[in-house]
Amino acid sequence: MYSEKYEEARLRSLISSVLEEGAGLCSPQINYATLLARVHAVCLGFSDRPLLTPLELLAHAHGKGYNKEFRQSVLEGFLTRDTLFFRDKDNFRSLQKWLEKYASFTPSNQHIKIWAPACASGQEALSISMLWHKLQQDKYNEDAKLEIFASDISTRSIAKAKSGIYNNFDAQCGLAIGDLLNFFDRQEDFGLWRAKTFLFDNIKFFEHNLLHSPPSFLPRKLDWIFVPHTLRDFVENTATRVITRLASLLSPHGWLALSPSEVEIGFRAGFKESEAAHKQGLFARSTFSYPDHLQSNSLLFDNTIYATSLEA
Repeated sequence: MYSEKYEEARLRSLISSVLEEGAGLCSPQINYATLLARVHAVCLGFSDRPLLTPLELLAHAHGKGYNKEFRQSVLEGFLTRDTLFFRDKDNFRSLQKWLEKYASFTPSNQHIKIWAPACASGQEALSISMLWHKLQQDKYNEDAKLEIFASDISTRSIAKAKSGIYNNFDAQCGLAIGDLLNFFDRQEDFGLWRAKTFLFDNIKFFEHNLLHSPPSFLPRKLDWIFVPHTLRDFVENTATRVITRLASLLSPHGWLALSPSEVEIGFRAGFKESEAAHKQGLFARSTFSYPDHLQSNSLLFDNTIYATSLEA
């Protein structure tokens, strides 16, 4: 019993150190059986002695060099990938209202820029693209242009996002049947759906670790940053640093979308929600202000989420 408890504690400690040092993430709260299964899957590629115990496997892999390949393998094995289309519908309703109003005034030579910095397998970015194409079909502003930047630390997730292929279950999670039929093609292989090519025309997928500075091609005046259900997985101090960096990338009228469970993180980063926000997780940056033609809050967010900063 003592040796099993020691092994479990040691395993969790090793995994925790890799996740925190490599990505700033907390160790996942999973049972020991699940932990062992993931450790085996991670470490088999790093040991030529597959009959070792899980602890010996991980220690052996760690001992062979705390290199990029090993860190990435651990991250891939323990990252949370649960997501769905149009997750956090309040944020998407607010984005839709913002696009309907703000895009109408956007000059044709000025692009609307949105970043999803933890896009997992791409559902969030594709949801934004679908929303935009539906607005374009309604001819809100045919000259307006939208750029969607979508990144994730996971190589596997980005590869799946770029493929746009989802099984029956994933394709129907969050999607109305009309959207599924309009924006996806049924594949010959039973149960698979592929996002239509035009949805990718305004999306750039790329790998990125939120502990690092953003790539040079990412605009520094973003209109929206969608990062719900991500910061809660970070170590507390790291979450504050990450959200502060994200906020610095927003334009003066930009919005930062978190999940309702991450509102407290927004507070720690120097934001304050108004009562109308009702703890839904949508924040404005510290220097928040509307363009002159959009000074009326009700024009944009009538009966939806609204947030102001401590300095407002």
